[in-house]
Amino acid sequence: MTVTYAVGFGNRGFFPPKYMREARQEIPDTLRSLGYDVLLMPENFTQYGAVGTREEGDLFAQFLGDNVGKHDGIIWTHPNFGDEVGMKRALADAGKRGEKILLHAYPDTLDKMGPEERRDAFCGIVSTMDVLYQMGIPFVKLKPHVVSPSSPRFADNLALFTDICQGKTNDPYVPIAPEPTTGGGNFLDGMVVLALGARTTPFYTTRFGELDAQRNGITVETADLSLVFDKMKKISRDDRRYKDKAVELAAYTDWSRVPERAFDQQVRFAMVMDDYIKEYNPDAIGVRCWTEFQELKGISPCATISYLNHKKIPTACEVDIGNAIAMAAMRRISGDVVTCQDWNNNYNEGPTYDDKFMFMHCGPHDTAWLKPGHYVDTHGILDHSFGKGRGYGCIQGRFESAPMTFASCASENGRLKFYVGSGNVTDDSVPHNYFGGAGVAEIKGLQDVMLHVGHGGYKHHFSLGRGDVAGEMIDKLRQHPGFEVTDMRKAADR
Repeated sequence: MTVTYAVGFGNRGFFPPKYMREARQEIPDTLRSLGYDVLLMPENFTQYGAVGTREEGDLFAQFLGDNVGKHDGIIWTHPNFGDEVGMKRALADAGKRGEKILLHAYPDTLDKMGPEERRDAFCGIVSTMDVLYQMGIPFVKLKPHVVSPSSPRFADNLALFTDICQGKTNDPYVPIAPEPTTGGGNFLDGMVVLALGARTTPFYTTRFGELDAQRNGITVETADLSLVFDKMKKISRDDRRYKDKAVELAAYTDWSRVPERAFDQQVRFAMVMDDYIKEYNPDAIGVRCWTEFQELKGISPCATISYLNHKKIPTACEVDIGNAIAMAAMRRISGDVVTCQDWNNNYNEGPTYDDKFMFMHCGPHDTAWLKPGHYVDTHGILDHSFGKGRGYGCIQGRFESAPMTFASCASENGRLKFYVGSGNVTDDSVPHNYFGGAGVAEIKGLQDVMLHVGHGGYKHHFSLGRGDVAGEMIDKLRQHPGFEVTDMRKAADR
């Protein structure tokens, strides 16, 4: 009997939608060439025949509901980053019914890395795994993390998924066991984290439990963006503090591509942050950085966030409180540069490159780790939605090679759980048209690291520190029984 798969396509409007039509042709053709039948929701049901919005997710869920018993499993693919909002609704009922779900993500290629061509599915599939984990919905995710449908590795994964669906074998994923607790105290006790703004609405993946943090000695204070914007508006350019802050920011990096109105808003935001820092004395900060800043203030706040990191207050984007905590923990040990980054792109495809990837973010990191020549520009991704010029504030730059530590933090059931590992930022080149502050990193066992990140409900962000302090950080964290810490260096032995 022929095996039939229902196929869904995740889309996110910030990223090029052109890949949806290509994927709707390529995936079914590949499946049929391998002997499988395909069940597709009609293309005209949704924009591009893909799922991004809540409404599109509901339509796909209805499509699956109408076809219960007519397929053997679901293949959910990311031709670009994909949107968790639509995906959550598209797969919720099928997951509760126990239908098998295989997650797949397309790779990027180094010759197509400009804002109009980047897929960023390497990053988006992490968010999808995280949200399904939050929902308690099982899924199958196989190595490699991203793979072209034309690759023999994709065909091998389909064969394995078919055996899983037919009960002939189990999902081969085995988590890396956390380290045993040793006792000795909580070195994060008394930490204060400032959450500036609510969780970025479309990112379920930056959810974090404040009570879980509090029970482990970490207090999360909050401030609303409406107050931030009101305070920014009331600042006078004649204020001596304004003039001093403008001089500070102007000397920090190259602003020559930024219009005066946008630089003015960055100065105002930096002044407001000075006041909040004085009031709360935070050890770390998480900032809601889109889309209100772009829509209402005409900037991306990345450059000011970068300057906060430069002033030695670990600051994360997208109100990612978990990674703000991980950054602060890392900095307490290393005393060196820490930053919040995206698990963003494969560094080419194939076994030779399985341990390398490209990391990036929109420039919210201390420029001390960047090569000379960094500068502030507009937001090459959000410009798709708001038009060029509404997102000035991102720092374009490239990371210097160095040993590195990577980590992250999530909250669950009254505990905080961390992963910590080490690797190297390499000398490999990043394409010139690749948007943001970026670098190439090598982590031994990366493919198993990515499986653990996704299956553990961690974020599409990770905390990155200059220098290898993974061993000391693990030793410190495992002393407190309220922390669960996984040594990701063990992935290299798999």
